[in-house]
Amino acid sequence: MEIADRELAWCEAEMKKASRELGFGDDWHKALDHVKNQHVEPGRQPALIRDLALEAIEFLGKRDLITIPSLAKETWRMQMMTPERQLLNPFFLGGESIIVSYPTSAMTHEQKLMSMRGNNIHFSRATVFHELIPGHNLQGFMSTRFKPYRGLFRTAFWGEGWALYWELLLWDLNFAQSPENRIGMLFWRMHRCARILFSLGFHLEKMTPQQCVDLLVSASGTNWTMPPPRCAGRLIPPTVRCIRAPICSEAFSSARSNASWSVPAG
Repeated sequence: MEIADRELAWCEAEMKKASRELGFGDDWHKALDHVKNQHVEPGRQPALIRDLALEAIEFLGKRDLITIPSLAKETWRMQMMTPERQLLNPFFLGGESIIVSYPTSAMTHEQKLMSMRGNNIHFSRATVFHELIPGHNLQGFMSTRFKPYRGLFRTAFWGEGWALYWELLLWDLNFAQSPENRIGMLFWRMHRCARILFSLGFHLEKMTPQQCVDLLVSASGTNWTMPPPRCAGRLIPPTVRCIRAPICSEAFSSARSNASWSVPAG
């Protein structure tokens, strides 16, 4: 919880910097709302996701950050998430395929707007590389081909920690090119911090379910009218992925900083 509090304070300070650049002063919630309204029209999200995936791969290649097999670049797939699944998970899922949330004809008008706002251009830009390359997709691609017996010891420390590590590294390398891009990346980091706080708070019997939702809204700016995220909608173990990920990503970062090689500047 100390990690979450520390990271949340840092994120809020960075949010305010981006908010001031956009003319909203320190009211980062208004800046966040501005970013949520920058979304593509219904039907155009798959093309956006493709472009964002290729952008991330190009960014990695130009900086020689990681070896990406040609087959991995060519074989990732995309699926659209059903309205029923979006009630449980209103954002993206990933791995072998990236599963994209966006409006469907079966949704109400309000649901369509929330799906578009919750998966806007800048949130999506920060999600695609987490789910695909260099995140979960590349992670799975390599794990099934090299020393697959390690799968017996698979944990979320490795699974989510790897993807979060790349979020932190790409932030340091200035992958975010605008205040809106930075807000998109910061939203997910604040969302993760809030998940840690309310997950542990709930299991320690210090928070009610409603207090958990209130914290998620106030700390990360998640919309009231969005479907509750997976971790808020059901009982979960106290060592959920959102808690393990920061621990493992710090381990990855520590290993990189102690290595003899250096990462090219952004």
